[in-house]
Amino acid sequence: MQPKYVLSLDGGGSHLLIQLSALACLEEESGISTYDRFDMVAGSSSGGMVACLILGRATSAAAVI
Repeated sequence: MQPKYVLSLDGGGSHLLIQLSALACLEEESGISTYDRFDMVAGSSSGGMVACLILGRATSAAAVI
């Protein structure tokens, strides 16, 4: 059985930009988009908005920024 990777994003207004920036750096260093790296993404408040932007558009965090 292969491991499953879950990304959990916290809410809180300005955290939105911090989370997107951190995810964009991770994507840049690894060469893999957040969409492709994680099996499940969940979030509350602004974290939920980030999850919807990444998963709903099947795009990278860098493209969302």
